[in-house]
This record gives sequence, structure tokens and C-alpha cells, in this order.
Amino acid sequence: MNSEPLIRILFVEDLPSDTELAERVLQKEGLHFSSIRVDTEKEFLKALEEFQPDLIISDYSMPGFDGMKALKISLKKDPALPFIILTGSMNEETAVDCMKVGATDYVIKGHLKKLPFAIKEALEQKKIRSAKEEAERENREHQEELEAIYQNSPLMMILLDKERRVRKINGFAVESLGRFSEKLIGRRIGEVLRCLHALDDPKGCGFGSFCGHCTIRRTVEDAFETGHNHQNIEADLTFSINGKEVVATFLFSTTKLAIGKQPMVLVSILDITERKQMEEAIRLSEERYRTVIEEIDEGYYEVDLTGNFTFVNDSMTRQLQYSKEELIGMNFRSYIPQEETDGVYKIFNRSYRTGEIIKWYPVTNIRKDGTPHFFEDSISCRRDKEGRVIGFRGISRDITERKQTEDRLNQTLENLRKAMGGIIQVISATVETRDPYTSGHQKRVADLARAIAGEMGLAEDQRDGLRMAGTIHDLGKVSIPAEILSKPTSLTDLEYRLIQTHSQTGFDILKGIEFPWPIADIVLQHHERMNGSGYPRGLKREDISPEARILMVADVVEAMASYRPYRPALGIEAALEEIEKNKGVLYDSRVVDVCLRLFREKGFSFE
Repeated sequence: MNSEPLIRILFVEDLPSDTELAERVLQKEGLHFSSIRVDTEKEFLKALEEFQPDLIISDYSMPGFDGMKALKISLKKDPALPFIILTGSMNEETAVDCMKVGATDYVIKGHLKKLPFAIKEALEQKKIRSAKEEAERENREHQEELEAIYQNSPLMMILLDKERRVRKINGFAVESLGRFSEKLIGRRIGEVLRCLHALDDPKGCGFGSFCGHCTIRRTVEDAFETGHNHQNIEADLTFSINGKEVVATFLFSTTKLAIGKQPMVLVSILDITERKQMEEAIRLSEERYRTVIEEIDEGYYEVDLTGNFTFVNDSMTRQLQYSKEELIGMNFRSYIPQEETDGVYKIFNRSYRTGEIIKWYPVTNIRKDGTPHFFEDSISCRRDKEGRVIGFRGISRDITERKQTEDRLNQTLENLRKAMGGIIQVISATVETRDPYTSGHQKRVADLARAIAGEMGLAEDQRDGLRMAGTIHDLGKVSIPAEILSKPTSLTDLEYRLIQTHSQTGFDILKGIEFPWPIADIVLQHHERMNGSGYPRGLKREDISPEARILMVADVVEAMASYRPYRPALGIEAALEEIEKNKGVLYDSRVVDVCLRLFREKGFSFE
């Protein structure tokens, strides 16, 4: 039985097959989860209430409900609920917009292997945020308690003459002492305060012989003799309440005044007994908070505005292999490679200027033994009570092992990519043995298609997929008799219809293979036309994939420019005139413009 907690995943996706594919990837990675799929707003709201997901994975673009709307609903209900955009149609700008609104992460469907890592990181971030928010909540509660105690603590103001007798007393002191003010005037301060030893020595300061060397007596005497004012002198007084001795803690401040010609001392007395108890409680709370910080696996640190460490937890010392004493005062430039320091400075500067919390930026740290380790850091500003930024706090996560694993996976993928490329070349060669007159046609089409895609700014991964599709786009011709493929005269209607089946046949052969690109669909659509006059399905405009629009132009240009058994080569200019004449009608306008520019301005040619 899996001991990992069950992760409840809510998929917002209109295609069940896409959800099933994602679930298989998560199962392969060993994630312990349950999931449901919805594709309407009504179902989504119901699932939030009844299924109570731990994480949401949403497609961005759907017919009746979109990922951005789902994201805003989720944020309104629970801002802390991780929300990952999973789509095959998102560009970089749209992804950034989603992240700004509040999405936790995004994953392209063509890179599903990244989804388990995105889920783990999102849940881990939520866990860290919850721990931090809980610690901050406890700290706020204690601060509020302290403020309440301070606001309700009694403050007594007593004016003493040179005989140390009470001349005046404020109303708050009367209320606090529970006596009428006229009964307090003329009494010694010790009597007023009901000190247990107040009457031991009537000639004393009012605290009796027991207090001959106490802090209160010395403070009052010094104020009379030297005129020196004392602020917040702490002292303990012993009272008799209901026959029991009670010790209370006070803060005394003394100020020498001249009332007429008589020297006076104003004694301000603040009962801080409860506050002292609260300070101890806060100290224990802060100790618990520090314990949480020390026990988390991630490194936690605080730095000043110049980037010098002012605090690090134990995990940080283990990560960098320095002691706390060595790290305190160390500048970030001392352990970050020189080529990365400017980038790190810019990140801190951005947080300083905008107040933004910068999440999980990559950084390399050099350990004490000189070995580099890879980390992800998140930082936020530290502020004083006036709101001024006084430094930064950060969490540092060691991802060295994860990065090494990713590097190994990338190498494996590269090896698989090369192997796949080799297989594609074998398939292409097989097709060409059936149709020797078009030998090299598929490779030349693939080269031109990839060049067009590059000029149009398609991602490298899309260009690779397009090159693969171009290399085998005529795979379906293996089912057509060789004598028809190499026929030197015009084809009959029946023979032409048979030739037209090669797109569908190629699709049927490829559709069961799990390529990381939509190769089967590209092969199927490469003879479609923008106005719907193509085959096999008569698709129009937006129904034709961007890759197929590129491939159809490359296929027409190469075919017209090359020799065929039923006609001589027409030449590249004739081919370019054909696509230029039918731009926007048969062929995508942008693709045609790029293709023309490649040949006429950039010197592209078939090898």
C-alpha cells in the first residue's frame, strides 16, 4: 500500500484523451492521486465544493470554458490552491499573463514529462507558504495580545515633595489604588502604594528599613539630590493583598520639577507585571518560530541591503558547508560564481523596487570545498515598522540531484531523438525505393519546411517535429503500385484518386505511434488547401494545423521545381509564381511570404 498522501487532482479539460495521457504520465512517475475531469464552468464550481481538490490542472483554451476564467474562479475561492496551466496552444506571452494573474506554473502538452515535477513543486510551495503563514499568524496574535496588555495597563503619576510625601496624584492612580485622592495626599509613597514594609521607618522614603538600598529609594533620592532624571527603572514591590504577599513589577521614571520654590519629583509608575509575563510568552513563541525555521529542509536566510547574511538556519549551513559564524556577514558575491552575481543583484533590486516576491529563480552556490551546487531561491523584502525595506529574507532549495536527474533524462531524450531520426530516415528511404523518380523529394521538402518554420519564429521543438513529418510525408505511397508512381504519361481519374489516398494511408500507419509531435496529423493534412479544395478531408484555414500549412507550400515548391516521370522540371521560378499567385487562396499568406523571402532575398536553394 502506498504510504504517500492521496493527491486530489481536478482536471479542467475538454478532451478525455488528453486527461488520460496526463494521468498515465503521473502514474508512471509514481504519484499517488485520484482525479476527476470537468469541461464546463458549472461542473468546475461543483467539483470545487464537492471534490475539494489539492491541485487544479487546466487546459487554457476550450470551446465553452477557458483556463483563465477557471483560474480567476479558483483564486477567488482559495488563493492558496495550486493551479497549473496544461495546454498545447499557449505562447510564451499568454503563459506569462497566466502567471501574473496567479497561476502556479504552466506545462506544454508536448512536454508532459515536466508535469510531475511541476505538481511536486507546486505542492511543496504551498506547504512552505502554509508553514510560513501559520508562523506569521502566531506572531501577529502575540503582538496583538501585547498591544492589548499595554493599552490597558495602569499608569500612575505621583508628585512628591522634598519630604518624600505625596503632594498630588492623578485620577488614574486613584482609580488604580482604590482610594479617594484626599486620603492619599500627605502620605509617603510607600503607604500610597501599599508596600508591605511602608511603615517600618516613618522617617524613611516610605519604603521602610527593608528598602534602605532598593532601586526605588535610590532613584528618588538621586532625582532630589542631583536633578538627574531616570527613565524606565524596573523594580519589584511586595504588597499585602488579602493577607498574602504579592510581588509586582513596575517601571519607574523620575523627573525633578520646581513647583513654586519647592523642589518636587514626579514619579511615573507603570505596572508591567503582565507585560513581563507576556514578554516571556513572546520569547517562547519566537523560540518556537525559530525552531520551525531551523527544522525545515530548505535553507532560510536573511540579508541586509548590501547582500550580507544577518541570519541563516542550520539547513543553510549544511547546504554551503560553512558554519553560522562564517556565514554571518558574508556577502552573496563570495559564494556565487562571478558570471551569475549581476543576475542575482538584478533580482534583489527588482524585489526592492517593486516589493515583488521573486519565486524560485535558479542560482549556483559554491560550497566551502569549492564544489558547485545548484539551487532555487525565493526572496521577499524585510521591512521596519515604518514600512521601509531594510533587507531581504529568502528560502533556498538544493536542486542539484534533481538537475542531474534532468540532465540524464535530457540526454536519454536526445538519444531517443537521434534513434527516432534514424528510423525516420529508414522509412523515408523505403518510400523512395518505391518511387525512385522522387528520390530526395521528402528530404528537400523537410529542409525547406524547417527553414520556413525557423524564419516564422516557431519553437525549436515545433521545427524538429515539422522536419520529421516532412521527411516521411509521402509514407502512404508504399501502398500504391510502383508502376503508377513511375508512370511517364498522364494518370487516369482512377489512378489519380488512388494517388490521393496516400495522405490518409500515411496517417493510418502513423496514428498509433506516440510521437512527441503531431506527425500523423501533419502528414494527413499536407495536401489540404486554405479554400477547402484539398484532400483528403477538404479542411479550410484554421482547421489546418500551422505545421501542415508550411509543409503544403514546401511540398508544392519542391515538386514543381523537380523532374517527374510525366514532365520535365518546371524550375524554381515557376514554383514560386504558383504559390505567389494563389497566396491566401490555396496557401497560407504568411507562409508564402516567408518562402518567397527565403528564395529571393536570403539565397535559399535545394541542395
